Amino acid sequence: MDDCFTHLQRSSDGAAHIEIIDPKAHYGLRILALSPQMKAIQVYAPPDKSFVAVEPQFNLADPFNKEVWGSRDTGVVWLKPGQSVTWHIKLELFVPQSRMTRTIAGEANEKSRKSSKSAYDKNFVAVTQKVFAVIEAMSQQRKSGVPLEEITELSGIPKTTVHRLLYSMNKLGYVEQDPVTNLYFLAGKFFELGKNALPING
Repeated sequence: MDDCFTHLQRSSDGAAHIEIIDPKAHYGLRILALSPQMKAIQVYAPPDKSFVAVEPQFNLADPFNKEVWGSRDTGVVWLKPGQSVTWHIKLELFVPQSRMTRTIAGEANEKSRKSSKSAYDKNFVAVTQKVFAVIEAMSQQRKSGVPLEEITELSGIPKTTVHRLLYSMNKLGYVEQDPVTNLYFLAGKFFELGKNALPING
């Protein structure tokens, strides 16, 4: 996982709550982003490492990318010489309640269960699931092209992550982008790959 979460929901005290639970150790860590200027939470969990990094931050991911954010305020803080900026977070240790665990398990849908199972499979590369989710979203409108927002909605992946995946696939020649409309297409190289994989009928 390497995603940036936006549209943060805040409690009555104005804080955004992030919780990391270790079910084997029977404890959790709660991070409270107290400063209202914090607009996003960056979460990074490398598949081959046993840690997760959680970063409350002022700015959204890739804040200078106009294609992703348009005219939206991305939270970049500009400082003049001698100026400074501060932000506040609070860390809390807690013991997860068994009732909470049962509720989460009971409300999870089948897709979430599969995703969770994949996350604990050391041989499963999670980014592969995201790449194919983007491909499946694009395949629904492969002739007319698909805007970034629609791919994001159909795939269920954060917008900045979708943009990075599309950028990478474009560099590899499997995705094209119309320079005028900014719509994305599956490139001919992608279909050629599928054609070559088809069995040859004798």
